[in-house]
Amino acid sequence: MRKFTPYWLLFVIPVVAVTALATYSSKQQGKTDLAQQQLNFSSQFPIADYDASPPSLLDQLKQRQARGQRYDGLGYVSPHSEVTTDSSHWANGIPGLPVSMSDLVVAGLIMDSNAFLSNDKGAVYSEFKTQIEETLFTRKNEQSSLKDEITISRQGGRVRFSSGKTSLFYTGGQGMPRVSNRYVLFLKNLKGKDFEIITGYLLKDSHVVPLDHPGSGHPFTKYDGLDEASFFIQIRAAVSSNNAK
Repeated sequence: MRKFTPYWLLFVIPVVAVTALATYSSKQQGKTDLAQQQLNFSSQFPIADYDASPPSLLDQLKQRQARGQRYDGLGYVSPHSEVTTDSSHWANGIPGLPVSMSDLVVAGLIMDSNAFLSNDKGAVYSEFKTQIEETLFTRKNEQSSLKDEITISRQGGRVRFSSGKTSLFYTGGQGMPRVSNRYVLFLKNLKGKDFEIITGYLLKDSHVVPLDHPGSGHPFTKYDGLDEASFFIQIRAAVSSNNAK
């Protein structure tokens, strides 16, 4: 006797197959999107070679040792490390426009980026050569006039080990400037024309994007998407208010 196959079964089987395929495709797309997001995130961090040779010129060697010494003793970089983040509450108490905390506020173009290890190889920091387009605020007669080039730095970066593995080390919520992009940067003077980033804002398509994202509700988010002209008006008002104190 011929078996009867219900029409609903003939219909359900293809639907189940299509649904399963769609679910699988969605998961694969999700994995691809996540991998791309991770790649985009990590690409902002310059790379330092763990086994890089020190500079051969004495002046460059002394300069690198002086800069690297600032990060000695932190001890979070090792060949066995993977992604490491310091989730300390670094942004607590920092206003959206931290003029009062800054020694220099500039609008500038990032010309070059590199990462380096501390002298004891226990930490990594990134440096960015920055061409100043406009000086918005200076403290203590900082001599950084229009078109000057300064070096700015921030702790964090990628480290490439001799095994070929590359590990990322960063402070949660902190971003890194990207080469060929313009930023307004709030900077703390370290020595001479060496400055450390307090925070900054990307200037893109006549609008503003915070460099740092410590969490929703932080004062930085107030300026996200603001048009560039209005942003500069608010910075100049903050500078005037600070100078009046």
